[in-house]
Amino acid sequence: YNVTGIDLSPKNIKYATELASNKGVTDGLQFKVHDMRKPLAKQFNHVFNLFTSFGYFKDPKDNIRTLESFRAQLASNGVGVIDFLNPSWVIANLVKEEIIERDGIQFSIQRYTKDKWLCKDIHFQVDKHNYQFQEQVELLEINDFITLFSQANLQLVDLFGDYHLGAYDQDKSNRQILIFQ
Repeated sequence: YNVTGIDLSPKNIKYATELASNKGVTDGLQFKVHDMRKPLAKQFNHVFNLFTSFGYFKDPKDNIRTLESFRAQLASNGVGVIDFLNPSWVIANLVKEEIIERDGIQFSIQRYTKDKWLCKDIHFQVDKHNYQFQEQVELLEINDFITLFSQANLQLVDLFGDYHLGAYDQDKSNRQILIFQ
């Protein structure tokens, strides 16, 4: 396979490149710093957007721009995949507070919903300096995606509810695996 991986973060691209090189997996593989809202000047048989890497934009038009970019990058008869959280399941199973320790650092995490957003506040201390970050992802339901796909001239062709490609159930599935063309 010829695979191109993109990310906005130069640090993530550097890490991916080094990891692939260390594992001896470099043939047909390239990584680029790139904004997914802008199409690459290349078409692919498949476009993947995995692990809830969608829905972070404050401007709703950016969701459309991203899907239009995916459409422009799909070869004729190409297939796209978006792997996204299932808002109903996430809200029902939300862990509101937890402390996670990694490499001797304690991370205090609070999760909550605000309007149509899932928010995660992360607090930690390193060398007596306090740090705080927030992540927000839009709680997009299947009908939201169908509307977005339509606006980007795409269509949903299949939907799964987990990584085993089980049937989607709004209350029981932890994922929305959307297959589109």
